[in-house]
Amino acid sequence: MTSEIIDYGVGSDYCKLCMEQQLFDQPSTYTCKHCQISMCNECFHQHTYSLLEEYNLIQNKFNDIALQIQSKQQLLNTFRNQCMKSVDQCFDELIQDIHSLRKECTDHINEQYNKTKVTNKENLATILTGPLTREPIQLSDAV
Repeated sequence: MTSEIIDYGVGSDYCKLCMEQQLFDQPSTYTCKHCQISMCNECFHQHTYSLLEEYNLIQNKFNDIALQIQSKQQLLNTFRNQCMKSVDQCFDELIQDIHSLRKECTDHINEQYNKTKVTNKENLATILTGPLTREPIQLSDAV
């Protein structure tokens, strides 16, 4: 035997849920605003209980999802902070390395400058005190 939902019309004064179960003698006293179904007092209480159970399940799932999202957000914040700290450390090290390299380069330039300056002074002293500072030699005297 197949079970069929019997539609007794919207204006029926009997409980739709009882009619589905083929119990026709229960008068309709409530209409569920959510489902738009007319039902008797007993079915209404069972229906309300079922809706509340369903609501509680949905609310619990919602709360679980909200907690998971909060947890993921905290992990995301932690990851972001660690990444920012790592980037800052890397750039601080790079900046320190660049300052050190700058100092090495300027020290090298100054060292080379000072060596060349000393060499130039020595060369100038040699030139000024060397044999070329004497009287020019006459070509007729040299031959």
